[in-house]
Amino acid sequence: MLPVRTPTSLEQHRSGMLRWLFLALTVALAALCFSLPAFAQTKYVITDGDQVIVCMSSSSDPHVVIEQAGLKLGEDDTFTTQRADGVSQIHINRVQMIYVRQGEEMTVVGSYGGSVADVLASLGITLGEHDELSCSPAAETFDGMNIRIVHREIETITYEETLPRETVTYEDSSMTPGEEKVLNEGADGLCRFTA
Repeated sequence: MLPVRTPTSLEQHRSGMLRWLFLALTVALAALCFSLPAFAQTKYVITDGDQVIVCMSSSSDPHVVIEQAGLKLGEDDTFTTQRADGVSQIHINRVQMIYVRQGEEMTVVGSYGGSVADVLASLGITLGEHDELSCSPAAETFDGMNIRIVHREIETITYEETLPRETVTYEDSSMTPGEEKVLNEGADGLCRFTA
């Protein structure tokens, strides 16, 4: 049988220190693993119309980032995302309610921006040469915009009117009283009017 060796106090001290060191390293490693997501934040630039918001978030879900920025999306609002130069960009497209009136008929259309001409094209409306529009076709749309169209038809009417011939009477002393003689038969005139 081999003799049993008992550890010396120095060896016991080292063994205890190694246990504490191993425990401290394990705790530090666990804390680092759990805290890494908190440090791994992405910079977001959110454009909402004229408003630009810059924020940091650890979330990669644009819905969460938009909510964290204090913005709310409407039911018909959309957004696009893009990543460039280490920055994630979110562009919010708000639906614009645009009112188009033609005579007594009104149409409400949802749009995400563009020009008045774009809205009219989406509705299949073509303006005639003499139609009047309440704003420029190149004007940018906005929420609540009212567009009025007045269709004007210009009709050219041509008509003719007879102008009775003019009768000129001359006195001739060589003729007996009451006698008449036609020198030039003539014809009725015609006047053409355009309105």
